[in-house]
Formats: sequence, C-alpha cells, structure tokens
Amino acid sequence: MHTYRTDSGGAAPDGHHTIAPSAAVSPASNQVTLDDLKEMVAGFHRSLGDASAWVDERKPAMVHALGKAIKDVVEKLQVGLEVLDSTRRISNPCNSITMF
Repeated sequence: MHTYRTDSGGAAPDGHHTIAPSAAVSPASNQVTLDDLKEMVAGFHRSLGDASAWVDERKPAMVHALGKAIKDVVEKLQVGLEVLDSTRRISNPCNSITMF
C-alpha cells in the first residue's frame, strides 16, 4: 500500500488536499520496476509473435481438414435425406405418383 503526503503541506484553495506519492519510494526502485515492466512487455510481444507464426504454419492444413470434414457431413446428410425420402415413398406409395 502506498503512503501519500500533501505536496503543499495542507489543503488546496478549494478545500481538497492535493496528494503526491510518498518520498519513501525511491526513483531507483521506480526505474527497476519500469525496466521489469518493459522486459515483460517485450516478452509478451515475442510470445504473441511466436503464437501467430504457429497459427500461420498450421492454418492451411487446418482449413483443408475443415473443408474435408464439411464435405463429409454434407454427404452424410444427403444420404440420410435420401433414406428418409425412400422410406416415406415405401410407406405411402401414393405420394410418389404424380396425378394428372
């Protein structure tokens, strides 16, 4: 938890206290924290780039596999619909005859 002190030693003209970080936090420790943060951000960007490259390498194969899976599902649905249609015709042959 940070400790704060008033920078003017009292209340501001509008009655509010103005606050500034306590002198207990040294500029050197702030710089170390900032440097650590910059290293973490750089590491994050490297990881993000690696992940993007991993996806780009695998995307063509994944798109191909997805396309094949979609074709397989469509073919199975068509076969299922044909079976249902033929079952309907067998159970009620009058429906499949066209009357003039």
